[in-house]
Amino acid sequence: EESLEDIKQLTQEEKMNEAAQLLLVCAATESKFAQFMLGRELFKGVLLTKNIPEAYEKMYSLAMEDYPEALCDLAQFYEHGINVAKDKKKAEHYFKEAANFGIKRAQTHYQRLKKENRGFFKR
Repeated sequence: EESLEDIKQLTQEEKMNEAAQLLLVCAATESKFAQFMLGRELFKGVLLTKNIPEAYEKMYSLAMEDYPEALCDLAQFYEHGINVAKDKKKAEHYFKEAANFGIKRAQTHYQRLKKENRGFFKR
């Protein structure tokens, strides 16, 4: 995680090549956090070339290992139909799982989607 702070610092200093190289080195380790950050970077495309399918695969893989932040990000892929068919029920499910791990942003999204998915006539 210390190296990931270095990546942030290098990015702020606009040393993008160095930051990208350090991110790739960190993500090659067993650190789920580093792999998660790689997935996010592949989605954003700031340090590395944007690659939505690879970002999805990274988030999906981490989510299947119950990595809480990845569950939340995976839910967003489903909610917005990014690289997958839009599926708000699946998004609600993943937001709920992330919320159960204590991810606050997931709790907010879960409550919102739960209400939307319930529909007008359902209880």
